[in-house]
Amino acid sequence: MTEAIAIKAAEPALVRRVVNIATPVTLALAGETVLRIADTAMVGRVGAASMAAAAAGGVVIYFLWTFANAVAVATTAVTARREGAGDVGRVGDALSGALVLSVVIGGGLAVLVVPASFLIYKFFGTAPEVSVVGVPYLSVRALVVPLTMLGMSFVGFYKGIGRTAPIMVVFGGMCLVNIGFDYVLIFGKLGFPRLGLMGVAVGGLAANVVIVVAYFVIHGYRWARGDARYRLRWVPWKEYAQLIRIGLPAAGEGAVYAGGFVAFTAVVGRLGTVELAASGAVFAPMSVAYTAGFGLAAAASALVGQGLGAGDERASRRGAYTATALAVGIITILALGYIALAFPIGRALTDDPEVARIAAFVLIIGAITLPFDALNMVMYGALSGAGDTRFLLYLRTILTWGLFVPLTVALAWWVGWRVYGAWIAIGIFLTVIAFTELGRFLRGKWARIKIT
Repeated sequence: MTEAIAIKAAEPALVRRVVNIATPVTLALAGETVLRIADTAMVGRVGAASMAAAAAGGVVIYFLWTFANAVAVATTAVTARREGAGDVGRVGDALSGALVLSVVIGGGLAVLVVPASFLIYKFFGTAPEVSVVGVPYLSVRALVVPLTMLGMSFVGFYKGIGRTAPIMVVFGGMCLVNIGFDYVLIFGKLGFPRLGLMGVAVGGLAANVVIVVAYFVIHGYRWARGDARYRLRWVPWKEYAQLIRIGLPAAGEGAVYAGGFVAFTAVVGRLGTVELAASGAVFAPMSVAYTAGFGLAAAASALVGQGLGAGDERASRRGAYTATALAVGIITILALGYIALAFPIGRALTDDPEVARIAAFVLIIGAITLPFDALNMVMYGALSGAGDTRFLLYLRTILTWGLFVPLTVALAWWVGWRVYGAWIAIGIFLTVIAFTELGRFLRGKWARIKIT
């Protein structure tokens, strides 16, 4: 009884801790969401072909981003364990290793994608006018990959130590500045040439350079102030080996997961330019809900890892459950708002009435699934924070290619529900993943994973 009363009394403090970690991440991602919505609205004024090209290219960039996220997942897991154990002198070693891996892996991915851009759009089956603007757009966007991986390495570090304010300041702030870059370059303002869709790619490249420089400046300042956590150095090979052991399954899982959405886009792309444009546009407003989910997932990841580092599995569980309750509650409210405002949102995204109409119905379908996706996001954060990335790889491989992709084809083509059927398939897929991850977390095998 005494223990139960103590737990109840501690709950407000735990909620505050979850919120303190999640809020800066959420605000940073909110900046990215505003950027995505603004870009979608601006490109929507350029034309349906540019919108479709951005939708197809965006899926490829998401696929590449999964490698950056894998580096961040591994960095967070190792950093959080050491922070929880009080091993301050080695906290920064994970980041040191992650930065080197980012340059090597990110550079290699960019080299592969740039010459393959034409074949990628051909795979999606897009119309010729879409490929004409899409190929150069994707080629420039691919150059951002190593910069993104460097930035995500810092994000993983700050999540791991539970000090996420720099993420908000650097990433969130620069996303807002990026809107200005894109506006000037898309529409040819202030004496710059009118680049259309290419303006998004060039603006993003410039913004990511500034982001990486800013993270190094902040990190150097903290190290100069004497905080041993911020030391960067050449680390032994075993540090890279541990990051790869955790990150490789995360990269595989992310690639498999993103690969499913590549297949999804290929299916929708063959339905026509209008449906592809509408489907891609919907991800922008839905990102508002994702910001809250990913922010609370970051809190779950940090608290689970730190709890395990301190030898306190119970604290890990309480942190994850608190983050889950907040995520599901907040995102359910947002989902109701999407449903109520679906048609005005569709019209705000584009001046093409048919694209707007289809986007509104797709948004309603996506909103119904959002509470389950909230559970998915936080459980993913909790399990990855524990280093349980191998399970996530197996789960998403089986469900992506055994359920999601076949169901998308079946509902969109065979049943004839077209883009609406494809989005219903997303909803079913995410719901099954969410409850499977929850079952894994409840069983507790993640608590026995060793990280040094």
